[in-house]
Amino acid sequence: MELSKTEAIFRKEMHEKLENDFNEFVCYQKLVLDTLNAFHNVCIQSHIDYYLAYGTLLGAIRDKGQIPWDYDVDLWVKYEDVERLISALDENLPEDYYYVTRYKSKKHRHFMMRIAPKGYSSEVLHVDVFWLWGAPSSPIKLKRMKQLYNKCKVWGLWKLCPIKYLEWRQGKPQRLYARFKKEVMSFVPIWYVDGLQKKAVSLAENDTPFYIDEYGLLLEKNFLIVLIW
Repeated sequence: MELSKTEAIFRKEMHEKLENDFNEFVCYQKLVLDTLNAFHNVCIQSHIDYYLAYGTLLGAIRDKGQIPWDYDVDLWVKYEDVERLISALDENLPEDYYYVTRYKSKKHRHFMMRIAPKGYSSEVLHVDVFWLWGAPSSPIKLKRMKQLYNKCKVWGLWKLCPIKYLEWRQGKPQRLYARFKKEVMSFVPIWYVDGLQKKAVSLAENDTPFYIDEYGLLLEKNFLIVLIW
């Protein structure tokens, strides 16, 4: 059936809008890849290992690059390298980029590190660096470590995350609950949240064959060696 003139114009406009949106999205993907390259160079200079993680790892294997609809990058770094990584970034990260971490600013609400291009919020455009700890050999200690870390993440979220993000896409009852919970969490001292993380980390054991990440995912150390960038 032949399209009417109005429908043909509408389809053309929709196609152009989608094409423009996609081209803008590709620009964001390139920005994040440039950020990853800057981070990569810092790690190479300082002999710090990092590993592709989560969706970034999936994209590298399945799509031979980035997942087409994903523009952030997820990495793992061993927790024992935190201080060396911070020093290396302070010394060698190009001035076009910046990073945020709770190990330098208690205002940062995530326990992982974020690297971002200047001019963009680290909440929007970023390379995320998640930490890997040696997984406890005892199932009881492993369970306790997961519980403590989950608690510190949830409490940290409610303590430090702006209310507009907590209310996003919520109905009125949920928004009221979020505001109430946010108010209650304002009375929890930040040192208590950090203390939960320290307790979790204190249970790590470096001489076991597994790593554990902040989501409780167990990773075989020998397997990670194959995946190094």
